[in-house]
Formats: sequence, C-alpha cells, structure tokens
Amino acid sequence: MDRILEQPGSRSPISNLSILELESVLAIKMRTGEINPESVETARRRFRADLAQQRLLVAPSVNEGRFRTARRLLVRYGAAEGLRTLDALQIGGGP
Repeated sequence: MDRILEQPGSRSPISNLSILELESVLAIKMRTGEINPESVETARRRFRADLAQQRLLVAPSVNEGRFRTARRLLVRYGAAEGLRTLDALQIGGGP
C-alpha cells in the first residue's frame, strides 16, 4: 500500500474502516512494545496531515462501485505488491 500511496500526486480515497484499522494497529504495536506513546501520536499526526493535505480522502460508504474498483486493484497489485482485500477496498474509491 505504501508504494501505491507514495506515487507522485497520489490522492487516494479511503473508507472510515481505515481510520479504525489505524487505531487498532497502533494499539497492538503499543501493547506489544513495538512502539511507544510518542510514536503513536506521531503516526496520528501524520495521518491527520495526509487528510488535511488531501493525499487521503475519506470516501462515502462502501457501494458496489467500490467493490468493482477494489477487484481491479487486486488484479493489478495483488500478486506484484501484495495488496490485500481490505486494503484494496479501503483505497478503492469508485463511484
């Protein structure tokens, strides 16, 4: 996902699920001692900056178009980049 989002001029729609997953991952990493509270706040700040700069756009609720777009992303990036189902759905955008 990082390589996809880091492409120049990238503006990727994400779902509200992305926000929940971010918090879940941060909690797991902090609980296991992989990161400290300051790192959690840094990650949250960077996420908010991506939203403010519109590199990430919170898309409307998932609809049929987003599932089709997510499938196309999986076909294109699934094997080569290791893109997974929920990641594809979250960045899938679509009509």
